[in-house]
Order: sequence, then C-alpha cells, then structure tokens
Amino acid sequence: MRIALIADTFPPLRTSGAVQLRDLSHEFVRQGHALTAMLPTADIGTPWSLEDFDGVQVLRLRAPKTKDINYVQRTINEFLMPFAMLRNLRKSPLANERWDGVVWYAPSIFLGPIANALKNASGCKGYLIIRDIFPEWAADMGLMGRGLPYKFFKAVANYQYSVADVIGVQTPGNEAYFDNWRQRPDADYRCCKIGWPMPHRAVRLKLPKRHWPDARFLFMQAIWGLPRAWASCLTWLKS
Repeated sequence: MRIALIADTFPPLRTSGAVQLRDLSHEFVRQGHALTAMLPTADIGTPWSLEDFDGVQVLRLRAPKTKDINYVQRTINEFLMPFAMLRNLRKSPLANERWDGVVWYAPSIFLGPIANALKNASGCKGYLIIRDIFPEWAADMGLMGRGLPYKFFKAVANYQYSVADVIGVQTPGNEAYFDNWRQRPDADYRCCKIGWPMPHRAVRLKLPKRHWPDARFLFMQAIWGLPRAWASCLTWLKS
C-alpha cells in the first residue's frame, strides 16, 4: 500500500512524538508498505524538499514557523500550516500521487484540511492517531478557560475528527472524552472487534450528523511500544 503519513514532528527531532513516528514508520516499511511522511518545515528556502529516511520517503513542505514563538502567532501559523503544505505539495513531484491510505498525528489538531484533501483526491480512508485530546486537557488543567479561544480550538479539533474514518487513542482514559457522545439518544453506539494479534478493546461510534456529518469512528487502545498494532490497522483502511 502507498501510505501518506502527515505530522509536524519526525526525526531528526528527538521529541517523544518524533520517536514514536520513527518506530511506526519502520514498522510500515517492515511490512512492505511504501510510506511517505509529509512534514511542515519553516527553515527551507524552497517550497519542498525530498529525502530518504531508512526507507521512508520524507517530503518536507515549507510552512509558517510554529515552534518557539508566542501563543497568538503560533495559533495563526498553525491554522495556516496545512494550507501552506497543500500549496507547496502541489509544486512537488508528488503533486499527482494517489494514496491507499492517509494517516495523521495529533498534535497538531490543525492537519485536518490537508488530510481531507489527500483523502478526497485519492478516494481512500484516513486514520487519525490521537496522542492527547486538545483543548480538553488544557481546559481540565486550568491552563485555558472555556471561552472563545477554547471554542475555536474545539471547532478545529471537531473538524479533524470529522475527516477521520478511524481514530486511534493511546490510553483508556481518552475514551472517557467521548462518553457524552455515546449517551446522546440519536447516537448509534455499538461494540466492534478488530482482529489484531494483541489484546484490545474497540468501539465504533456513529456521531449525530448535525455535529460531524457522515463520520464513523473506531477508537482503539494500543501500546506505542508495539507499532505493529498501529500499522496493522491500515489493512482496515483498504477494506
């Protein structure tokens, strides 16, 4: 399968997210998939650059800076980031590439537009990996109120969820975030098992159309130390 992986962190960065995506990429390659990682980059002088990383094709796309700047400018730049990535993707040799699956990683919550564009162009499904649920955790910890900024970030996150065909969660605690959706009388909630070679729990949740039209969700618990579990889910994307 030809798979597009979209993220804002990747080696040579040494963040926990970059390490996790490195391991996931290695597993995709081990399984024989052709993986392309698409990354926003502020410090390149050309619209795009293409390189190889341990068998992974890495496409760096020029986008506004989002690190080590003030929160207001970061929010603006992250909002613009997926559109800048799309514009520069169309200038790259991969502009007309078609994908069998699109995977993207949150944070950042702002990658929904480029994931949606790639899905629509290729007629494929998308898998969203959620590391943490923003802005909920920030509000719960008292770092953010529930005023206008919270509502803005919430709308961005909800759009991202609406783009995904599958949502993978990292911990059982993440499932609690969706309890209120499950309790809605017009929500179709049912359990579903996927044949992974590891213990798991999974639920499929069809959300009310007035919130996330035509969205179908599969929430899975997995251990990041077992990237095979994440990579194996791509077989579901092609089914």
